[in-house]
Amino acid sequence: MKRTPLDLAAVATAAVPGLEAVQVGRLPDDAQDFDAALVVDAKGGRWRVRSPKHPEASLRLETELRALGGLSPAVRATLPFSVPTVAGTVKRGELKTFIYHHLTGHVLTLDELLASEKLQRLAGETIAAIHEIDRATVTRAGLAAYTAEEFRLARLAELDQVAASGKVPSSLLRRWENAFEDVSLWRFNPAAVHGDLHEEQLFVHEGRIVAVTGWSDLHVGDPAEDLAWLLALGEPRIIDAVVGAYSARRGEKADPHLMARATLAAEFALARWLARGITRGDAEVTAQAQEMLDELAANLAELGDRPIGIVEAEPEKPSAQPGAGAAQERVPAVTELPPLPDAAGSARGASSASGAAKEGDEAAKAPSDTIPAADSKDSTDSTVDADASADDDADAVITDAEAAEPETDALPVLPSPDAGKKPAEQAPAKDASVTSEDARDAAADTGPKDSKDSKDSKDSKDSASDA
Repeated sequence: MKRTPLDLAAVATAAVPGLEAVQVGRLPDDAQDFDAALVVDAKGGRWRVRSPKHPEASLRLETELRALGGLSPAVRATLPFSVPTVAGTVKRGELKTFIYHHLTGHVLTLDELLASEKLQRLAGETIAAIHEIDRATVTRAGLAAYTAEEFRLARLAELDQVAASGKVPSSLLRRWENAFEDVSLWRFNPAAVHGDLHEEQLFVHEGRIVAVTGWSDLHVGDPAEDLAWLLALGEPRIIDAVVGAYSARRGEKADPHLMARATLAAEFALARWLARGITRGDAEVTAQAQEMLDELAANLAELGDRPIGIVEAEPEKPSAQPGAGAAQERVPAVTELPPLPDAAGSARGASSASGAAKEGDEAAKAPSDTIPAADSKDSTDSTVDADASADDDADAVITDAEAAEPETDALPVLPSPDAGKKPAEQAPAKDASVTSEDARDAAADTGPKDSKDSKDSKDSKDSASDA
């Protein structure tokens, strides 16, 4: 179901006590899964609204709520960035729309990352900070946790599934099977993993990374997953800088085969994208994934089909006080990596591919309609079941969908909302004003889909934004 910005403004008014929407504009998001809008209230507060288009996307938002609830105030205080907070939800049929406090800042662009050594360093440190989250924080939230061996076997099971489709080049199947069966690559310490990390999940304000969003795939697993997106940059110098900063912060915990597994994850994301298309019966996605897999196979053939892992050198152990440029020397060399097909949206959608395959299993353990907040300030201020709608001509007031952050003065003014339309069962009014935070949000794949259905059901999925 498609919802216009005006629809979403009405939903926000119903979900958050005291919110009086006066302006609204469309926000960029995963168009296959969500409608999103930025709502400005009468007090100048900003709210991000995400409305799922199908049950799987709705389940991902509910899973993210569990993840955000697990990130208690004590945990958040240790992080060098902000994370979203949910202000309220509204359920309509099987779908639940989420309203977040909107974080300031804008989505990190690849141009910014390529041009700024500071942002490259901060990106590496941000990823390291995510991996330093206590694993118990993740498991207490009821999210999936895998040992290195469980993770490896789960990926092998996925490989068998995509191989059965007959749509993956045999050279890729052999390459991936050899990597999955090389147990030396899989000797790592599991860590808290974001699971859907890429530049659009990182928010920048005044030259700093101030927020990380999209926590629906949070789990304990292979930290290499959160570095896979870097391979699409095609800039070894930049990759070295980011991974170098990561290695400097993680120290000995940054295992020597990290980037080999990241390379595997980046390539295998295309297979997961294919699996998503097949599972959904989407011929367009399936054909697109096949084309990208064929292109990847051709690129690898030009490089001599060298096995994964052969292109990287073992990193040096970081010194206690690394000097300038030392990080660049510690990281695995990533020159001559196989060019990945330009799958910015598609391979990221592959992040969501696991959601398609795990939909039935997760649905069996989906949270109840009313989700209790783990922390009243850091998860959900209110949960309301209600129908909310508005005029279908709202598309006429859409701001540029590509804008990182719509300016307030560019947003259309809404008529004053009718207070009488608020549901009778709405919670008592609370202060709905937004406290300014340092960050903001944006929109590949998480916990593996193995035979351990009970773990997959807890796996979080892509998405989300900010408070």
